[in-house]
Formats: sequence, C-alpha cells, structure tokens
Amino acid sequence: MLPGTGTPWLLLHGTGADEHDLVPVARELVPTAPIISPRGRVLENGMARWFERYPQGGFNLADYHQRAAELLAWIEEKQKEVPGPWVILGYSNGANIAPQLLRLRPDLFAGAVLWRAMVIDPQARAAQPLRQPVLLASGEFDPILPIESAVSLAESLETDGADVEFVRIPTGHGLTPQDLAATQNWIERHRFAH
Repeated sequence: MLPGTGTPWLLLHGTGADEHDLVPVARELVPTAPIISPRGRVLENGMARWFERYPQGGFNLADYHQRAAELLAWIEEKQKEVPGPWVILGYSNGANIAPQLLRLRPDLFAGAVLWRAMVIDPQARAAQPLRQPVLLASGEFDPILPIESAVSLAESLETDGADVEFVRIPTGHGLTPQDLAATQNWIERHRFAH
C-alpha cells in the first residue's frame, strides 16, 4: 500500500503481472492518491491471475465468483485502514474481476476504470442498482479480448445502472497514450484526483 490523500485507488493487474505492475501508471494518473495493490492469488503456469480458466479455454465461473467474494472480504478489512469508497483500476484479467466486485458490493467503490475487459459471466447481475461511473477502454483490434464482448460488458453494466463511458481505441491488447488520455479526462471530470 502507498499512502496518499484523496480517493484511494485499488489496482488489479493483468495475467502474469504482479502488485507492482500498475503502480507507475497509477502514480502518473493520480500522483497523490492512496494506492492499494494486491497480487492475484491464482497461479497459471507460474503466472498470477485473479481467477481460474480451463486449460482448453473458457473460465471457471465457480472460481470466478468465489475469488471475487474472497477479494471483497480482503477489501472490507483493508478499508478499516484506508476508508473507502475506492476507485478500481483494472487491466485485462484484473479488469475482468472488477465488475463482479462492483455488483456484489457497490457501497465499497466510487467508480472503476476497466482497461481491456470482457464479459466473464453473462448471467451476472447487480443485487442493487449501480450508480458508479465506469470507464471501459477497449482495443478495437484486441486479439485476446474481442471488442464484441467488451460491448456486451458495457451494455450489461449500463443495465445494472452504472454510468458507463465506453472508449474504443484503434489498437490491440496493449495500453496506448489514448487510454491514458481518456482515463485522465475521466478522472478529472469525476474529481477522482482529489
């Protein structure tokens, strides 16, 4: 955890990264904010992830829901030290578990930035209406996460009541300056840098 002032940020890394991966970019976006950055507890061929997927492809939905509940329990404990609500910044696998966190416990979060996210469980719905702003930034030519699945995620979150801004970037899976510019603009509009 990195101390700071203002709205705290929860960083959720992508597959194969760790708790240090998103810190530099978060510091660029919100230089003074408190940062909480855990490491995914699932290992896939030695690479850290947030939930399991099957070797032949597809996601283990039971594990997805269980891991989201475990992560929420951890967040609840951490918010005793760093009071919320927090903003989530997730990339790829980290961005994929974030919608479930929002749906289960919207009271813990002020908003979310989801870079390269897709639908994991099409049946998942929020128990109560979401009111949070969500920025969904997707690569138009992403070979890993199809843009159609990102569109479905945006529609699903809107159905749940979230204030979704969907940005389609003409790129693949990697982050670009356009992602950062869109995120910075979103942060400033919602005053999450203060």
